[in-house]
Amino acid sequence: MEVPHRNIVSYDRQGFAEFPQRLGHNATEIVSMLDDKDKIPMAESILQEWFYFGTLHLLSEVSQVPIDLDRFIKIEENGKRTVVSCCWPEYFAAISAKETPFTQEQHEELEQGLNYIAGGLGAAVKRFDSWYNYLTPSIMFSIFILVETIYDTLRLLSGRETHVKVPFMSPSPGLYFEKKMQNNGWCLASIQGVLHGNTSVAYFTSLLRAYGDKQHLDAQRISVSKYKNKSAR
Repeated sequence: MEVPHRNIVSYDRQGFAEFPQRLGHNATEIVSMLDDKDKIPMAESILQEWFYFGTLHLLSEVSQVPIDLDRFIKIEENGKRTVVSCCWPEYFAAISAKETPFTQEQHEELEQGLNYIAGGLGAAVKRFDSWYNYLTPSIMFSIFILVETIYDTLRLLSGRETHVKVPFMSPSPGLYFEKKMQNNGWCLASIQGVLHGNTSVAYFTSLLRAYGDKQHLDAQRISVSKYKNKSAR
């Protein structure tokens, strides 16, 4: 996933929770800035640095795996800056390779941090009728995807119960994504399969069209056939 990098303020790597205070703001002020169109770019930049890069920095500190935050920023020749996530699997593999990816203490610290971030996301989007109506700018949703990814990583690698409260995910986005997939030609079996996964998968799948007008099983056969033909070459 690629989203714009606002680049108005920068995360200073001096501690996650106090980042807004070091900028002279508090969480309530930052959220209220989203209601002022002239202040939205600054608010989004603070939220992006705090909740995206700050979250990566928190993960790095807790897991004790160095994460180069600059690798998550792509700068093109024309100066356009984009936040990218293509290097995330490399860091996931490094954390997974540890003998003990997360101790009990590390698990609790990261779980607490993720709940703090989820609370901040809730405060930022609760003004909307449905949280998923604010998928643009995609900055906010990219933060949610990162939080959900780290939550799944923590839950799987620690083997411990992990609870991250996301009360803003009400009503459920399932029906919203289901309708988008139906409009894109997905069959019921495919839709049900995708919605059993996490919200991030459902979101990205809802942006894609199905295999033309083929039925679910035919689409699977076509996909497998194409793969086999490529492998035989």
